[in-house]
Amino acid sequence: MKKYFTFLLATSLISTAALAEIQVQDLWVRASTGSNTAAYMKLSNTSDSNVSLINVSSPVSARAELHEIADVEGRKQMQEISTIHIPAKGNVSLEPGGTHIMLMALQTPLTEGQKDVPLTLVFSDGKELQLMAPVKAQ
Repeated sequence: MKKYFTFLLATSLISTAALAEIQVQDLWVRASTGSNTAAYMKLSNTSDSNVSLINVSSPVSARAELHEIADVEGRKQMQEISTIHIPAKGNVSLEPGGTHIMLMALQTPLTEGQKDVPLTLVFSDGKELQLMAPVKAQ
């Protein structure tokens, strides 16, 4: 019986550690009169497992990409990246002037006060988060 309990406990711990728990705070999308805009948020990983944001999509845009602002030959440039790493028990901020999500080829401009911009975040552990973001002016 003791061996069985130990096995169950070990299996439970392994299963729990393998599931990353991501929390989203301060979610918003920038208002735009043009065809592109950006989404920002703070991602917190409360688990003991590393995880990465690997994809994003939204029905309000033809394309959504992960981006960062990088120093290229002394100039700041925006560039697409393939993942955003969120360390175990750590946080990542997606913010203006840094790492962010680009929503490209918007179907219609997004105006301040809208509260219905759907975003789907896909993580390296296979989990997806469905979010509704408010639109704010910068």
